[in-house]
Amino acid sequence: MSLEEVRELVKIYISEWLSIMISDDLSSIALSLLETVMNEAMDRILRKVREGKKLTDSEVLLLFVDRMYKTMNEKFSDSNRRFNDIDKGFDSVDRGSEMSIRKTAHS
Repeated sequence: MSLEEVRELVKIYISEWLSIMISDDLSSIALSLLETVMNEAMDRILRKVREGKKLTDSEVLLLFVDRMYKTMNEKFSDSNRRFNDIDKGFDSVDRGSEMSIRKTAHS
């Protein structure tokens, strides 16, 4: 993989972050594209490692970017799960409050 290809992948990676900030629809498309590109690149790099060939600096950089992406994706998924749990807790409190108000009103 050439340095130019790595630069192009980094541009895609940056545009993914921008699209997340702009629109959910765009981010899902960009995310899908990024995952496809990264998976193909990782397959090529892993094939090269299996063959016992040396990795270029750009391939090592790409491995690092892929690991960062996966780590951040895991963190975002974990954060989303936690926010959803908090929302469920608030919903439970809201339902409990509504039930108390109804009981008080009927008494």
